[in-house]
Amino acid sequence: NALEWNTDDTGQVCKLDGIFRQGHGTGAGNFRLVQAPGNKLYQVWSSVDEHGLVRVYLNSPHPRNVPLTYNGDARGHFEGTDTFIVDTVGFNTRSWLNSDRWAHSEDLRVVERYRLYGGGQFIQLRVFIDDRLALKEPYTYTRYYRKVAEPTEGGEAVCNENAPEDDLWAQRR
Repeated sequence: NALEWNTDDTGQVCKLDGIFRQGHGTGAGNFRLVQAPGNKLYQVWSSVDEHGLVRVYLNSPHPRNVPLTYNGDARGHFEGTDTFIVDTVGFNTRSWLNSDRWAHSEDLRVVERYRLYGGGQFIQLRVFIDDRLALKEPYTYTRYYRKVAEPTEGGEAVCNENAPEDDLWAQRR
């Protein structure tokens, strides 16, 4: 696909940019899983204004005709005592697979395996990516996140706080 680096990047204008750009795609950021009512977890990333809130529904199948969204329909279950598996389908095509803007189709499927590692000091995240319409073959990658204590004070991250003269997106648009 012919995409313009800045003008087609929804993250440049404080809109959602999908699950791959915070933490997964860039290796930056952090996240937490928060128990939520209704048999689900919320996955909250440090840059929630661009990544959004991922709702992970527990122990239930994907519905038929999943609505297409930036973060897809995530279904999770525990395997043993130390592994949490999240299967996600139903992505729209307005996000990219990584920071290099690899396009994907609506057939994208992502399976994430979160596992405690290193005596519980780390979380190992193994990600399986499959999209038969956009990729020659499935691929996997692994990330490690250090577990840290809950912050007692939060910082402020303002999305795209550039001065108008520094805003390349607006200039190029």
